[in-house]
Amino acid sequence: IGGSYQQFKADANIINTQAGAAAAGLGGRTQVNTWHLGIDWMIYGPHGVRAAYSKAGDVKGLFTVGAASLSNPTGITGSTMANRPAAGPSTSANMAQIRYVYQASKRTEFTLGYSRTTNAANAIYETGGATTTQYKGADSSAWGMALKHSF
Repeated sequence: IGGSYQQFKADANIINTQAGAAAAGLGGRTQVNTWHLGIDWMIYGPHGVRAAYSKAGDVKGLFTVGAASLSNPTGITGSTMANRPAAGPSTSANMAQIRYVYQASKRTEFTLGYSRTTNAANAIYETGGATTTQYKGADSSAWGMALKHSF
């Protein structure tokens, strides 16, 4: 069983993406608090399960979330931290994941799992990482399979 708590902060220049111009000399700070809980349990013999739950709170700070448009589908009107929405209400998200683990030998492991990210109305987190194509409030999920061998 494991867990973590992190507080991410980012300082940046304000950019008005809807007007396409930078606000010279102005800066801002965004902040988001996150936590994560996980378990790795070998149930019987080579069979096990790994499960985790992560939560990112609302992004707080100077930047705001505006109206979405064809040229700006996320509605972001300010600089953001990597893979996080601009500051504003309803920018939280959570992720749940579960994996079956098969330990074929001391050096070889097979996993099969499912992950789902659920966004609040203005959040743009994605299960796979980057937020470049994610629409506000859209949820994402993924199935994954891996074979790990240590040499």
